[in-house]
Amino acid sequence: MANNRREFLKKTALAGAGMAFYPVLGKGRAWAFAQSPTNLRKFVTSLPGLGPSAKNEIGQYIPLATKHSMSFAGKTTDLYNVAVGKFSELMHPDLPGKTDFFGYTDLFTFDQKYLGGAIVAKRGTPTLLTVTNLMPDRHILPVDPTIMAGPNGLMVGDLPTNRIATHLHGGATPWFSDGTPFQWFTPLRKARIELHECARISSSPGNWKLLLPE
Repeated sequence: MANNRREFLKKTALAGAGMAFYPVLGKGRAWAFAQSPTNLRKFVTSLPGLGPSAKNEIGQYIPLATKHSMSFAGKTTDLYNVAVGKFSELMHPDLPGKTDFFGYTDLFTFDQKYLGGAIVAKRGTPTLLTVTNLMPDRHILPVDPTIMAGPNGLMVGDLPTNRIATHLHGGATPWFSDGTPFQWFTPLRKARIELHECARISSSPGNWKLLLPE
């Protein structure tokens, strides 16, 4: 019992010493709040709009995906070709450089912007997406290969790096296109996503709905 008490007191003292030295030694650590400068001004740019004509003060805007029409399953269908890849964008005028992103872009214009490749779909019109994975071989963040990823002892390290699963909000998406954790595909592979009907919610006249892949 004495040994247990002695060990407890020793560990408590070490923990207290660590807290005492944190203001001196902890400042160099990469805590989330410490990765941004302390002199960022607030509310100095407006929100980015849709298309280049609606860019804000630092050139940010949300590109629209290019729509094509085709016949699919006997119905007139809107087709969009998008890709996922790595890009950089300036996020604040006071930041020293651009921020790296993994995100979507239109495969025809390749206008890579944060939240880019917005799809404006119409209720009652089927929409078909082809998504191409153009992700690099390595992730921009550290990946723990020991995390469980499936049955029978499958780990993250057993699976390809930078696989993706595309999920859409705002539509009647069938289960095989819903982007579940097991519907992933690897870099340089393509997936087809079906959107049978937009949600029965109108965000603007004409029953148009803005869809953002994630």
